[in-house]
Amino acid sequence: LSDGSRYGIANYGFLVLGRIIEVKTGMRYEDYLRLKILGPLEMANTARYDLKAPSDYVTHGYYYPIPAVDDRLTRISNKYLHIYTGGPMGGMYSTALDLLKFANGLRDGRLLKPSTVELMKAPKPELGAPDYGLGVVRWQAPGVWGHSGRLPGAEVDLEFYDNEYLAIVMSNYDSVNTPLLRLIRVLF
Repeated sequence: LSDGSRYGIANYGFLVLGRIIEVKTGMRYEDYLRLKILGPLEMANTARYDLKAPSDYVTHGYYYPIPAVDDRLTRISNKYLHIYTGGPMGGMYSTALDLLKFANGLRDGRLLKPSTVELMKAPKPELGAPDYGLGVVRWQAPGVWGHSGRLPGAEVDLEFYDNEYLAIVMSNYDSVNTPLLRLIRVLF
């Protein structure tokens, strides 16, 4: 909440944050992102999704319709679910290699100071967020933290395991990542 008494997350908050960046820097959000994060980390295959200029890196995802049209064995393309141009609240695309570059930038201090990363990772139980820090989730398994993104027919998860290992799981099908991540968490 705006008074800082309780945890909450909404994409609109990230939209406002993006606008604050634009006002403070005098730059478009996309230009700031490229200058301060994507460029320095050499993440050439990461950008916001643009309805007017689709990228070859954006694959079509597949999802089950709800309610089911038939026996639920038929998946439907999410081609027509990309209805907005990406921005601070989401709508980005990337590759596994670029996500690895981002993860390494977080771990080695090129993006944020280590103390800031520790602050991000710290859960906020006093705000009703025992498994959520500042922008990252801390899962039930000890030492596991990261962030994910989803829309029908597309999933991506970036998880860190005690800062020693990490997993990047990307899928263009629904409900694939979670069982795989459970297995990975057991291994690490």
